[in-house]
Amino acid sequence: MPRLVQRGPGVAILDNSDREVAYYGPETGDVGLIENAGTHGTIVQAATVNVALANGQHQTILVTTNAAITIGPTVGNVDADTTCWLTIEVANNSGGAMGATTWDASFQFAGKTWANPATTKKRQATFIWNGSVWVCTDVSGADY
Repeated sequence: MPRLVQRGPGVAILDNSDREVAYYGPETGDVGLIENAGTHGTIVQAATVNVALANGQHQTILVTTNAAITIGPTVGNVDADTTCWLTIEVANNSGGAMGATTWDASFQFAGKTWANPATTKKRQATFIWNGSVWVCTDVSGADY
């Protein structure tokens, strides 16, 4: 049975598999339906990685070398008046320390700090779309 859960300052509707399918945010007063909410995309490392929103709200970047990466702007549009969540997970499969990670200006960490995961570990950051940028609401405090 679908259910409501607190999500940041708003409320999300989860389906029977606990996938977020809609969100109500008091920031805009709008309800946003989330396309491909239940999917989990995987992106292979490149010098610049762009997250395709059509691949879902949870994206994993597989880092396979110690070269620096830039997480570029998202590909695909979110309506300015729609609130949407996005989680970006970085998996360090490089066999050692990762190179520097640079985030595009469309990702705002709002007082939060990103740290690369150690080898064989992961970290993630969760963002909410505020109509013009992705604002970080949570970042992993430790590797997992």
